[in-house]
Amino acid sequence: MHEEVETRPAAATDRPVFARRKQGQVLLPGLKVLPEQVDLKPGTDDARGDQDIDSENVAQRPEPSERPRRRLMQNPRRPSPLRRFGSQTMSISILLTVMPPRAGAGSQVDWDVMDRAWGFSFPSDYKAFVEHYGAGVIENFVSVFEPALERSGQPTGPMAEESSVAEELWEELQGIPGVEAQADRISAWAADGTGDLLCWLRAGDDPDQWPVLVYERGKDAFRLYPCGMTEFLVRVFQAQFPEHPLSGTPLWGAAAPRFLTHAQKRQITGQDPWK
Repeated sequence: MHEEVETRPAAATDRPVFARRKQGQVLLPGLKVLPEQVDLKPGTDDARGDQDIDSENVAQRPEPSERPRRRLMQNPRRPSPLRRFGSQTMSISILLTVMPPRAGAGSQVDWDVMDRAWGFSFPSDYKAFVEHYGAGVIENFVSVFEPALERSGQPTGPMAEESSVAEELWEELQGIPGVEAQADRISAWAADGTGDLLCWLRAGDDPDQWPVLVYERGKDAFRLYPCGMTEFLVRVFQAQFPEHPLSGTPLWGAAAPRFLTHAQKRQITGQDPWK
């Protein structure tokens, strides 16, 4: 049984929240947009926007023709080395403590079918995340995807669409200097309210060793982080990176982050669940 929760009618939608690139725009239904001219450094309150996004209020992303071609740097800046948590099991355990799922959250997925259809095996911590949380939104800012298939068995849904966007951006920006990877090795697992994409770089045969690859819309660049999906989220919540890895700061140092599935959001009436 689902836990009875309350939500605001204005936010109710049957449509998953995800970043969509359309005619140079990032449409983010139900999420909040950050103004173009704000200080996005960690700890700044002005980094949050208060407007729900609609067709007249969107974050602009340059078209390919408007992007300057980038030169490869001789000494590219890389994220500082991080001490790994030790295992995917440890990172998902920490996440469950920091952000406990509500009753009724979580999805049952036939991973053998999904792995065959998508052409790769998903990381074990991501599978555990889907089992405990399912697809949904963290603090009305980051929307986490779940793999889906058409009746024909072909990948579909936000994960497939945003992975295609990430591949296109990787090619347009010529990737990351010093990192050799084809665009088709990128898979998106989440998007946020600024138009950032959170992905895996599927390097190597072990999914549990895939690093997180983030497209930061604010910098129009990719950054690589040597940790898995759940460890990445925990480190964001605990402000453990040398600098904030996303274009906005709603999750940076979040003491008690909240997660709602799309079904739970539809059940909410009468109040804003994020206040």
